[in-house]
Amino acid sequence: MSSVSSTATNIISNTNGTTAYMYAFYTFIYTSLILFIMSFFTSSYTYIGSIICADASLSVALIIIMVDILYNLFNKSIERTSSQSLLFNVISSIGPFLFIFVILAFSVYYMTSFKDKILSGQVSPSYMTFNNMSTVLIILQTLVLFSAVTNKTYRQTGKISRITASLLYLVSLINVICLYTIYIVLNYYVTDGMASMN
Repeated sequence: MSSVSSTATNIISNTNGTTAYMYAFYTFIYTSLILFIMSFFTSSYTYIGSIICADASLSVALIIIMVDILYNLFNKSIERTSSQSLLFNVISSIGPFLFIFVILAFSVYYMTSFKDKILSGQVSPSYMTFNNMSTVLIILQTLVLFSAVTNKTYRQTGKISRITASLLYLVSLINVICLYTIYIVLNYYVTDGMASMN
């Protein structure tokens, strides 16, 4: 019976500190990157499906990492800090991830809301420009996130560095501007570039 227990422990946590949920995180990150890159080379239903699946995969990876950060934060500081300090630590620790999560949710929202318009090609050419910019920014955010989480400092402290968090906030802010522009283009402009009266 002890060999089963030790095997389970080895599966959950390797000698290098990588846990089972981190393997799941890596899997979802790699899947989202592959799907985002694939979206550049596809069109029609495959394009929308790959973007939505990539957003969903990255969302699951974000949830995994936010749960890990919250677990580490509560596990280490539940007895030593006041409730205000703990709340500040929670917000500052998972803030960049929540921001990315909101971006992904908004991306899925406009993809599903304007699916017919996108598929029929009744969008301004600027839609594809800004959508590609947003996709590149999401890929950049994913790479920064992956780099931060695989960093030795994260494994020791359970937090990402302030510089990395600031970079994620900056790229997220630029991405929000792109997504809002996409929303305006999809909502108010048609193929010929004239404003529609919706």
